[in-house]
Amino acid sequence: MTQNNAQSGDMAGIARETLRAESNRRLDQLFARFGDRIADLTSDDSIESLLDQKNREIDYRNETISYQQVGLEDLEKQLSDLREVQAKDRRQLHAAEAKTAERNQVIASQTRQLRRRASRMEALKRQNARLKDDKASLQRTRARLQRELSKLRNPFHYLKWLLVGFPSAKRTGRPDA
Repeated sequence: MTQNNAQSGDMAGIARETLRAESNRRLDQLFARFGDRIADLTSDDSIESLLDQKNREIDYRNETISYQQVGLEDLEKQLSDLREVQAKDRRQLHAAEAKTAERNQVIASQTRQLRRRASRMEALKRQNARLKDDKASLQRTRARLQRELSKLRNPFHYLKWLLVGFPSAKRTGRPDA
């Protein structure tokens, strides 16, 4: 058994050496094929230029970010200003609505008063028209009565009656005559 172990250990050592030799051979092939490129990459100038390029890209991105942040801050300020203006406009709107409601109440009160006055004026107009009709009727009656009175005050009127005679009921149409 120990001999088997020794043989397997020797074989493992041989396999390791073979693998190592194969990997070295492949690395040599890679270096032979890509060695000049690797050498270019490792030179200080190319690394510096790559770093400079990457730094410029980073700086450009930082500038873009800071520009966008300033833009966002400006937009936030504008939004804040707009919200303040909107709040102020709402307060003014509520005040105007309250003022309008108050004016509407005053107008409604005045409208009620004017309607009452208008109805009183209509009643007064109707009453005035009735009074004018009554006045005209009374003036006609007064004129008639004044004519009759002037006849009765005229002494010749009675003389005519005495000469002609009192009118009969048939002529005057009065039953008392």
